[in-house]
Amino acid sequence: MKSVKRSKIDGEILANASLVIPTGCIDGYATAFNRQQHVNLIGSDLHVYELLFDNQWHRNDLTQAAGAPVTDPATIFIDGYATAFDSQQHVNFIGTDSHVHELLYDGAWHHNDLTQLTGAPAAAPQQPIDGYSTEFNRQQHVNFIGDDNHVHELYYDNRWHHNDLTQQTEAPVVTLYLDGYATEYNSQQHVNFVTDDGHVHELFYDGSWHHNDLTQLTGAPAAAAAGLDATSAVDGYATEFNRQQHINFIGTDNHVHELWYDNRWHHNDLTQLTGAPAPSLIWPIVGYATEFNSQQHVIFVGSEGHLNELLYDGAWHHNDLTQLTGAATAAALDVRTSIDGYSTDFNRQQHINFVGQDGHIYELVYDSVWHYNDLTALVQL
Repeated sequence: MKSVKRSKIDGEILANASLVIPTGCIDGYATAFNRQQHVNLIGSDLHVYELLFDNQWHRNDLTQAAGAPVTDPATIFIDGYATAFDSQQHVNFIGTDSHVHELLYDGAWHHNDLTQLTGAPAAAPQQPIDGYSTEFNRQQHVNFIGDDNHVHELYYDNRWHHNDLTQQTEAPVVTLYLDGYATEYNSQQHVNFVTDDGHVHELFYDGSWHHNDLTQLTGAPAAAAAGLDATSAVDGYATEFNRQQHINFIGTDNHVHELWYDNRWHHNDLTQLTGAPAPSLIWPIVGYATEFNSQQHVIFVGSEGHLNELLYDGAWHHNDLTQLTGAATAAALDVRTSIDGYSTDFNRQQHINFVGQDGHIYELVYDSVWHYNDLTALVQL
């Protein structure tokens, strides 16, 4: 099994903790092939950092390790994912050249300029980036919004290519927000975005690219404008255990909504179903599945500043995770940064990451009960 090379990197960063104060998006994912966790962030020096768990927490400067350029300070979004089919890790960001860049780990960290490799247009400033893998055909996919306000795809099938998905589908131009995911059970791809009328749209691939206006199909309310982290103002994921799709967003009624597909599209008002508090528009919304117990999870920050979970196990429920973990007394959330959640199916756990007002990176972890860890403090031990 491959493991991340840390060598002298940890020691150098630990000598100057100020380098890793997050400036924007935080992103977490698991690598099941080696039973690891990875939390990525952009530091105050505009380097991409990784917090890595392999039975203990470590910290790596990926920009330094890969010899990559720094991130664009006007575009604070970052996205990481694993390709299980070749046991690799991938972290994408936008550089100061408005190019899409990849940090790739295959035993050591490397850097690729994907815009240069594909001849794709420049990325629009202050817009999100999103990457995911399709295990069914051993491909990688990176989506971004171009300076033409089109949704673009960079995809890898032994070499990198470029597609203008807006042009291919004749979809309306995107205003804000972008999210992509695969449904392995039917070998499809899905990219979601929001237009200026608040409609949630889907671009989906089943051999060719198509477009759906999901707001129109379901009669759902319009999506509200969100705060800092446009990456997750709309968030989609698949539940392989029941062959469904799920897209979450915050509506103009300040409720958390779900669009879900089981051969046709439906709409649920999750706030109404659970009696949960109203969400804050400052932070994003995050959804993910736990395949090990056939559950769904939607994470948001309430207007009271607490991290909240909407949980589906046959019916929808609400949990105040800040209250359950006692994290409120540890650190209030930093409004300049984002939240992220993911599952580690290999050990049947859930993980939610956020940044506190003290600049520390925190984790809420569920392993039959909820508790929290100060990851910044752990990597400085």
